[in-house]
Amino acid sequence: MIKHISIIRRHSGVSREEFRRYWIDVHAPLVKQSLPGLRRYIGNFPDEGGRADKWGLQDRSEILDCDLIVELHFDDMKALKSAMLGPAWLNDKRRASSAKLIDYGATLITTVAEEYDVPL
Repeated sequence: MIKHISIIRRHSGVSREEFRRYWIDVHAPLVKQSLPGLRRYIGNFPDEGGRADKWGLQDRSEILDCDLIVELHFDDMKALKSAMLGPAWLNDKRRASSAKLIDYGATLITTVAEEYDVPL
């Protein structure tokens, strides 16, 4: 399984709740219909309590300052490229929704990773 991961920040002036509602109610359904071959779609919203106290852990790590971490899962790289270079993804409606959601002036981080599920 291959996944495209994006670390996203919201526009200033938009509350965390407004951002979350828009992503859940408007943007996520639009993305689902815009990416043929999408196998799994996950939105990870950082926990505010964890930001403040690092979960009580004593370590040297930084807390990632973001509003959403998105995972788009595909069978393989060919399926990911086909979906993200296709007309459904590149249409104006999806682009406008992304621009409303994402502060492109902030650092937007993306990567593609191969998932390895560790057996428990």
